[in-house]
Amino acid sequence: MIIFTFDSLAYENIDKTAPAGARQPIPDTRRVYEGMYERYSSRIIILGDDSIKLDMLDQWAKREGLKFASVDVCVGRGAKAIRDRVRDLNAVYGKIEWFVDTNPETVTLVRR
Repeated sequence: MIIFTFDSLAYENIDKTAPAGARQPIPDTRRVYEGMYERYSSRIIILGDDSIKLDMLDQWAKREGLKFASVDVCVGRGAKAIRDRVRDLNAVYGKIEWFVDTNPETVTLVRR
């Protein structure tokens, strides 16, 4: 499985009152995503934190043309919440082969 966090796929909204669904995709990460999709087509998960509703994340990814196996959200926010959810997904799906995020703290915690 490969996990891409929503923060790695979409820029933060400048307007903090704007809905998460209004976030714009990050072109560089999009290219990485598409390159990974060729090999891991049915094993990609898009992961958000609890500030994002599951249905919004699903609709955003579909609107952007991203194909995925699943979308999921953490309970809580921050690096530890993401780490805990990645561990849960690892238990369900087996080894997580790639984890893509923009926060070095989160990446470090997930690798441990």
